[in-house]
Amino acid sequence: MFSNQRIRSLVLLFAAALLALPTLTDPALAEETGWKLRLGGTWVDPDVNVDTITDAGARARARSVDDINLGLGLEYRFSRRLGLDFAVSFVEPAVGLTLEPAGGGLIATTDKLSFTPITAGLNVHLTPGRRADLYIGPIVGYALYGDLSFDAGPEGQANFTSDDDFALGAQLGVDVAIGDGPWSIDAALRYLDTDLEATDEDGEITDIDFSPIMFSFGIGYRF
Repeated sequence: MFSNQRIRSLVLLFAAALLALPTLTDPALAEETGWKLRLGGTWVDPDVNVDTITDAGARARARSVDDINLGLGLEYRFSRRLGLDFAVSFVEPAVGLTLEPAGGGLIATTDKLSFTPITAGLNVHLTPGRRADLYIGPIVGYALYGDLSFDAGPEGQANFTSDDDFALGAQLGVDVAIGDGPWSIDAALRYLDTDLEATDEDGEITDIDFSPIMFSFGIGYRF
């Protein structure tokens, strides 16, 4: 589920793209088909929020921290309105684990979670031929997760293996042309509905609602 803060952030980002559109349009631009490469950064907010009791009676809390890293996208636009979109991002959000043993005390430790979402989608271009090319559409994806290892002090090492997962989602993006050439400034907002299944050394499985919001930004090249 979305928190109120995440809902407000999502609405503000959508609204900013729509409000900027009238000032960036140029009906004189030619409609383009073919390939487009997008390269830049990706900001990810996974919003991990877990609060549980371990078999040893300790209270465990896990929280995530957002991260910015690299992203790559490729679209084949086969008509003025439709395009097939492929994207991959490489991010490592930090996950903080806090343990409160039954006997008292507090242990805090952190590890980075490797998260590589690979997505494919159908882009519906709403403003073909304009300087600001706004598009929206559904996406499907496959999320690759790395393992986690926490130094839990007297409690020992806490190791978790993670399973990869299929995902569904949606995206809203805009490409703003630079002059009349093939270059553009690009931005996109994506949401993926995916779960992180973490298994500890005792075989106990914790199913975590990962469901990240991702904001990508960078440059594009049409060829």
